[in-house]
Amino acid sequence: MKNLLPFTIFILLLSLGTAKAQSNQFYNDSYQIIDNMLEDRQKYSFKDAVFSVEEAYYQGKLDTTALIKKLNF
Repeated sequence: MKNLLPFTIFILLLSLGTAKAQSNQFYNDSYQIIDNMLEDRQKYSFKDAVFSVEEAYYQGKLDTTALIKKLNF
């Protein structure tokens, strides 16, 4: 029974770390877009870079269509 407690704590911490890693996928995607621009694997676009960072901040819930309409005024 004493050996079960450390194992349970380890599993709990492991699952919390996995959930946090999955929630950072938006930031990883944004980093990859910006890195691709810097390494000339993707066309430079300030707008795309900013939108990708904003999309990461809002965890994928940014309404880019509405933003583009506002920017085109």
